[in-house]
Amino acid sequence: MLVIREDAATFEAFVTPPIPIYMQFWLFNVSNPEEIRYTGAKPILQEIGPYTYEEVREKYSFEWSPELGTVSYLQNKSYIFREDLSNGLKESDFVTSVNVLMVIASRLFAHRTDLVSRTIWTQMEKAMDLFEPHRAGEILFYGYQLPRFDFDYSGLDEICEKLGQDCGMLNATNGFSGTIADILAAGGVDVPQKLEDNALGFLLGVNNTNDKRYEVRTGEQGMDDFLRIVTWNGTDSLNYWQGPEAHYCNMINGSDGTQYPPRLSRQSILRLYTSELCSVSLYLTYESDGYVHGIPVYRFVPPREVLEDPLVNHDNLCYCVPDTSYCLGAGMLNLETCLGACV
Repeated sequence: MLVIREDAATFEAFVTPPIPIYMQFWLFNVSNPEEIRYTGAKPILQEIGPYTYEEVREKYSFEWSPELGTVSYLQNKSYIFREDLSNGLKESDFVTSVNVLMVIASRLFAHRTDLVSRTIWTQMEKAMDLFEPHRAGEILFYGYQLPRFDFDYSGLDEICEKLGQDCGMLNATNGFSGTIADILAAGGVDVPQKLEDNALGFLLGVNNTNDKRYEVRTGEQGMDDFLRIVTWNGTDSLNYWQGPEAHYCNMINGSDGTQYPPRLSRQSILRLYTSELCSVSLYLTYESDGYVHGIPVYRFVPPREVLEDPLVNHDNLCYCVPDTSYCLGAGMLNLETCLGACV
């Protein structure tokens, strides 16, 4: 029996999956940043990858509920760079990419014309560039240091008055100096944990951490829902997505993708949940037969409609943020609602 119990022969494989799990990244290097900046040229992008990381999972802190047929746990995930699976690429490679902080700031200041906003934006342009080279490992997991800023203009009242500007905002900038986290705190804004160390990386702070508590079916009450997620982080659904079909998009479906119920067929639909994608309703369908080490297997892949253009597949309309006027094309998602940043 595959039932999950501490004394089961399969428990060790449940705690740490014995089959290697790999996560691969492709980065886009902007090869003509100067032409873009000075002549408005179209960006020339060079796709670089894969940067391959082995994902090591280990479950711990088990809480058993035999009467419900469930177990809850935390799961630590760590990522180890595999240069041997990265086609000669190294984490030390320099890649010129878009400065995410500048993009976020440009959105915040896009329609503000007051003196303080214009001055702050000027200071940011001096300290950072829209396209910056960083090492691949820093862009992905380790983070790169952000500059410190001085946005304290509380002593410029007289200049402001001579220019005929509203000077009230200048005094409000008192203490607005230091790191981005310092400035946000001075403005009464909750500081995202990822900015506390004044560094930025797409997966900074993710390595060697857990992604909150899972509660899953053990199979004790039947194998049809074996390892199906009952709750994640104490809830059976999320509230990231709004608008049409929001219930569908906020559902927590399937397993974590490492194991599924037995007796699958070509007609099976494999549903999985991954917190990194903000509960996007992922599922896999049969693609082909194959063999792995001589064992016959079915290959399942995500069908196109999973990330189809919301205007084509209306089930995806709830992924349009903030509303259906801002739908992205096929294969793209705006994860701002759950990550708190424009991603």
